[in-house]
Amino acid sequence: MMQKKIFEKLNVLLNVGDPEYRLTLQQVTDVSDEEGVSLEVELQEDEPAELEVTLYPLQIARPEFFPYIKGSAVISGRGVHKVDMPFGQFEFRQMVRAFLRYLDAVSFRMISGGPLMLKSIRIDKFGEFEVDVVRSSLTGSTGDDLSYSIMLHNKSFREKVVNIRQNIYGRECLPTVYPRYVLLSGKETKECIIKVKLTEDIPAGGVEKSSFLFIPDGDGTQMREAVIYSSKMREHPYLVLNEEEWENRKRAILGNESLHRIFVHEYEQEAEAWKVPDAAESADFVYPSYSQNNLFKTVVAWKITGNEEYLKKALLFFKGFLECKRGYLQTAASYFTFIESREEYARGDFKVHRAQSGGWVQEAEFFNKFAVCYDLLYGCFTTQQHQQIEECLTRYMKFADWRLTDGDGNNFQVAECGAGLLCAMVMQDHAWIHRFLYGYNAYLDLLASVFLDDGMYFEEASGYCRLAGELCFDIVNAAEHFGISLKDVKVPASFDRNILHSPWAVRETWAEDGKPFLGMSFMRFEKLTSAARCLKDYFDCMARILTKQGIMLSVNDSNEQDFTKLYQRIYYLYQEPL
Repeated sequence: MMQKKIFEKLNVLLNVGDPEYRLTLQQVTDVSDEEGVSLEVELQEDEPAELEVTLYPLQIARPEFFPYIKGSAVISGRGVHKVDMPFGQFEFRQMVRAFLRYLDAVSFRMISGGPLMLKSIRIDKFGEFEVDVVRSSLTGSTGDDLSYSIMLHNKSFREKVVNIRQNIYGRECLPTVYPRYVLLSGKETKECIIKVKLTEDIPAGGVEKSSFLFIPDGDGTQMREAVIYSSKMREHPYLVLNEEEWENRKRAILGNESLHRIFVHEYEQEAEAWKVPDAAESADFVYPSYSQNNLFKTVVAWKITGNEEYLKKALLFFKGFLECKRGYLQTAASYFTFIESREEYARGDFKVHRAQSGGWVQEAEFFNKFAVCYDLLYGCFTTQQHQQIEECLTRYMKFADWRLTDGDGNNFQVAECGAGLLCAMVMQDHAWIHRFLYGYNAYLDLLASVFLDDGMYFEEASGYCRLAGELCFDIVNAAEHFGISLKDVKVPASFDRNILHSPWAVRETWAEDGKPFLGMSFMRFEKLTSAARCLKDYFDCMARILTKQGIMLSVNDSNEQDFTKLYQRIYYLYQEPL
């Protein structure tokens, strides 16, 4: 779907009062990795002229994207100008950038001044030089040399010499080896290898971030930075419990008749009865939804009992997931359920991988449990299987990464952020961990925005409140075992009155009829009194409104919900009498 250069040569004259000049792409195009719109224009007069540029995303029945996104630039001085318009210059909230994956058309209109000759347009990274890091986070053992592949791209026709230096903050301890410069011929792409040695100074689980600067021809305005993460491999498992905690749990269960009876009922009987599903014949998904719950119970049953039959079932499930003809990487499900027309649908590739037959929350729940089971079974796989599993996890993380940029912040995004984070943690990929903690609409951003002043989760329906609690527990518990403590983290609250900014959630602000989606509003209405948000506030708030039996009353479109099992886990996390 990627199309780097778009409409190289145009030579179109634009005047004030003319209708917009619209260019429809050959096919719907992914520009989400680019920096913005680059134009070459020729101004006919010396006076300032304002040019409006409009981006048109794919149009579909349900308003996933805004109808259009506008931006403008003022140019002054007769003659030819190069104009770079970063996407941040366009009039949209930058966290709501999912539409950049499906760009359909671009238009131009003179607002004032001119006339102006539009000579060419590209949607690309700016400048004549680019740097791409193939994989920015690697793990190893003491003494290993971690090799990072950095691709250098000379986009000009003349030779460039690229100066390379490590940007040292001052706390780094790992030795690095890299070339001091690289020569690039015109239009050449060349690989640069940076090596980082893991020394005994870094303990298991430790990570060091390194920054490198690439300056072509000594031109600091063209400088690019590459950030890499080097970590010492930590021992699996750690997402639910570490090995010592699993051993303690095993002794407690097998040594207590009452606990053992409950365990047999909830885990062993489930594992005995489970028939591993075949990889689906359908190209849309691999397994039926919620099958990951059977997998998880079977893996836990194996971990406690050591029963090899349970292990065989679990490994058979993984084998089907990796199957070369019907596995995850061979699935191709349509992302968009609703479309305007078959002609529109034919304009691009809208297929994505899908692990299970349910919706996207269920997809996130699948990868949540899949990552946990991979963590528990880690030593049971071959080198090739590890590579295949990590490729699947990476594909899902890329999908979840994009989903978090649609402006939503409801149970979908909490689930996808959590699943992406667990996938990143089980791979010990600190670049992806950083994304799901600190990036667009990532965990800390969601924590700041989706919980209300009194701690309540904004969707408020009983079922969604329980789901949000379960998802957040998985995130916080896994992070705690990974060495990142989130359970008591306080973040500055979001005081934005719009909790969600996705196009469908703010339909009344742009739709011609001015009506909200299904009559729903996602505005904050309460008085804001707390400057910070903390996950514990949510569990404290919920505990006070539950009955003594742990039941939450029916709220909104949800029936009453039993929170007992969730609060058993929350007590494990906080040890609070409440």
